[in-house]
Amino acid sequence: MSLRTYVILLTTLVVLVYVISLTWAFPGEFHPLTPHHPDMYMYVGLLSHPVLEVAAFPRPVIFLFYRTAGYLGVEHALAMPIAAVLCAAYSRHFASRELRINGLP
Repeated sequence: MSLRTYVILLTTLVVLVYVISLTWAFPGEFHPLTPHHPDMYMYVGLLSHPVLEVAAFPRPVIFLFYRTAGYLGVEHALAMPIAAVLCAAYSRHFASRELRINGLP
């Protein structure tokens, strides 16, 4: 199987599992980028705090990531975490493929 086919298959599988899980968790509604929990408004709420204050929070990298996602607005702030998860899945595949090529387990 070529790499392109694998990436398309993996993307389709990830999107399908995402749609099925949201449809199962919230029947009758499928709005994947709309906040479905009060915590999801935190992304935009962090914009009211200065960057240095957010950097002093526990787990500052993730809170700075959330603050950056807040610039997309309430409707699209969840797109950044979804994109980060997809990038992690793809990089895991490429890293394991590279390790196998170089003879590592």
